[in-house]
Amino acid sequence: AFGALTVYIFYTTHYTIYQNILTIKSGFLFTESIDIDSIRKVTRRRRHLLTGPGFSADRLVIEYNKQDCVIIAPRLNRAFVAHLKKINPDILYKEQ
Repeated sequence: AFGALTVYIFYTTHYTIYQNILTIKSGFLFTESIDIDSIRKVTRRRRHLLTGPGFSADRLVIEYNKQDCVIIAPRLNRAFVAHLKKINPDILYKEQ
């Protein structure tokens, strides 16, 4: 059962940018909507295995609002960040 749940979450994790809202959905367990204007910083962390909606060790840590953060793993990290920065050019980006 755990294996089936893992496969389900893997295939249903996706990220959507519509207007200025980033929506993160991972199966039926996790949904988060973030105003892109509230994103302060995006850090790319390779080999980062903290829990987050994504199945890659190459992850993005998105810090938004005053103290909120979410860890995601889009397939095309650089293009994803470039799209976010088109909407909010004040986003600080760094790699670790």
